Amino acid sequence: MKALRHSGNLLLLLFGIMLVLMSLLVYRSATQKVSMVSKNYYEQELHYQQQLDAMNNTRRLDHEFSLSAGTDSIRLQLPRSISQALTSGQLHFYCPADDKADVLLPVSSSADGRYSFSRSMLKGRGYILKMDLNAGGTAYYKEIKIP
Repeated sequence: MKALRHSGNLLLLLFGIMLVLMSLLVYRSATQKVSMVSKNYYEQELHYQQQLDAMNNTRRLDHEFSLSAGTDSIRLQLPRSISQALTSGQLHFYCPADDKADVLLPVSSSADGRYSFSRSMLKGRGYILKMDLNAGGTAYYKEIKIP
């Protein structure tokens, strides 16, 4: 009994416990799911100047964009000048926590610039709406946090 309490045996026991805990830590970190915000950073970097230009185009009409979110629906108001001349557009409901929860929707022209979407298509909260629009040969880009 006294031999089990020897300092060398206690040291080996502590070393064994530390080894088990470190192995558990390595296993947990290796099996942890790490989702990247974006899988194509290089392609996005190549088009970033175009996005900056589109953001500058949007700043002139910034006060005409609005988004309101209720419990059942999300309502988006675009400037009429953009929505009437819209040639192409995409709405990206971006979820920073999980890229599999993202929703991409095409957007078409509208006379009044009002768009409505069901909130049930979004899984939870914390989404950011990324609008990529092209109207009359001019690109527009805007991000709005969905409340």
